[in-house]
Amino acid sequence: MGFLKRSPLFLLILATGCRVGPAYEPPCFSAPEEWKGTDEQIEAPVIENWWDVFDDTILDDLEKTALVNSPNLYIALQRVLEGRALIGFARSDLFPQVNLQPSYSDSAYLFKILGLSTLPLPIETRINPILRVHQMQYTLPFNLSYELDLWGKIRSEVDAATAGTQAEIENYHNTLLTLTTDIATDYFLLRSLDAEIDFLKKTVEVQKNSYQLTLSRHEKGLVNYLDVTESLATLAQTEANLDETIRQRGVQENAIAALLGLHATCFTIEHNPLVSLPPQVPAGLPCAVLLRRPDIAKLEREAAADHALINVVYATFFPSFTLTGTLGFLSPDFRDFLSWKSRLWAMGANVSQTIFDAGKRCSALELAYANFRAASANYQQGVITALQEVEDALNNLQWQNKQVANLEVAANASEKAVTLSEHRYKAGLVNYLEVDTNQRNALQAESAYINALGQYYLSTVSLIKAIGGGWDCPSYRECDPSETN
Repeated sequence: MGFLKRSPLFLLILATGCRVGPAYEPPCFSAPEEWKGTDEQIEAPVIENWWDVFDDTILDDLEKTALVNSPNLYIALQRVLEGRALIGFARSDLFPQVNLQPSYSDSAYLFKILGLSTLPLPIETRINPILRVHQMQYTLPFNLSYELDLWGKIRSEVDAATAGTQAEIENYHNTLLTLTTDIATDYFLLRSLDAEIDFLKKTVEVQKNSYQLTLSRHEKGLVNYLDVTESLATLAQTEANLDETIRQRGVQENAIAALLGLHATCFTIEHNPLVSLPPQVPAGLPCAVLLRRPDIAKLEREAAADHALINVVYATFFPSFTLTGTLGFLSPDFRDFLSWKSRLWAMGANVSQTIFDAGKRCSALELAYANFRAASANYQQGVITALQEVEDALNNLQWQNKQVANLEVAANASEKAVTLSEHRYKAGLVNYLEVDTNQRNALQAESAYINALGQYYLSTVSLIKAIGGGWDCPSYRECDPSETN
């Protein structure tokens, strides 16, 4: 006990385990037990990457290229590294700061000795009160400064930086998910355009033959010229639609190149039309989806970072304690410099407490609380949006499955109607108006089917993105992407 009475600083060091401020509780969320958009139980696929469910080698190559070349993914990775640096920056304040400050000074100046004339000295020994002094000083000190983290201010700053970095890690994975799903979306749109191009080319050939037949029948006097103009107008419109679809494909191809981080000038994708339905994928349980989605985890980590800043502000209401020390050498003579007799040491402790700041700290505390409440509400809104996105995707898939089936029947029926009307026209039973009408109907029906099939693929990708890009609980939250890239 006597030692503790003689060492008050030791008691301060023992107090560095204290913390002030409220404990963090993650924002809660409520999730339904099941989805309303589907009643089907689909077995989850066992795959390495979510896009493997489509079994498309071209898509696989595109995704892997993007993982290597995408600037957006690289930017997200650098944000993670930036966060790690901020953690180290904040954590360094937990340790003493030691610096070396060697110096040399050489000065000369006049000074006056006051009261010297009043001394009872003989006249012959009196000293001139104005003297000129030449002073040299050699210094080699090691200075130490250490702020005791009595109230957990520095540790709360470390917690805020750590939670912020974890949010950046989640943002990296969310960027990864967004990038890969955007590539898949654009790729299936391109394949849908390929299917439409094939159909339009086939239609153009059929309409060219129909136009030649109509022109030949007109030259023989079997039909009037109105049939020829109608056939030519239909052919020209279909060729214009083909040109527009080819143009859209080029734009879509360039968009994919940008996502891959490649120059559009040197990038092409081979023709690969959609011909079959997309695979069925399960949604999983709502609670598992919310735990899996990186954007939701990012919002939670941002709330944790804002809460840690509340404790930082709380600590400013208490006094701060700083220990200082100096150890080195100080000498006016270079010959004695660095010798034992020129040794220098000093130690001290400083206490600082703000008495009046016109409510500045109170306002800072209110600001920190407001930021945390906003982050918590942002998290709650993110949960609501996530559940909506899954339900929207399930609803789209449920009805698009039926829509595609019905449109396929309509397209097949329209093709048969075109064939029948052409036979009737050749037999002279009807005029060309019936053929032209059925061809237009067939074109619209087939185009609607192709578009619906493409949208069916896009809704499948949307569901995969909405459930977090997989069907297993993620293990990436235990790792740092900067250590795996």
